[in-house]
Amino acid sequence: MSHGGNVKTSPAIVIEEPANDKADVSVVRQRIDEIDQRIIGLIHTRKVMSQQVQRTRIDAGGQRVEPIREAAITKNYCAPFGEAGSALAAALLRICRGQHATQLPDKGGR
Repeated sequence: MSHGGNVKTSPAIVIEEPANDKADVSVVRQRIDEIDQRIIGLIHTRKVMSQQVQRTRIDAGGQRVEPIREAAITKNYCAPFGEAGSALAAALLRICRGQHATQLPDKGGR
């Protein structure tokens, strides 16, 4: 659906900006809801992939969590979003490993 405005792109989402500032709020909110659903789907996909990595690491005798990797992820979110990016990364990392803490026990207390 084109509103005749500028189109901005990010790595995974194309966002059409309204042609003027008087866009119908309900239309914009609907678009936001659609984007939120896509984000939720991507988080679910990330969670499954994270579980695969955790399982592989544990099966190889390693730790479930790799602090250096998590620090790099946090840095990636801080770059565009600052302090809020740090909180976003922390929440994302908790989501992707939280449930798995009981499903994927570390070997040898690691």
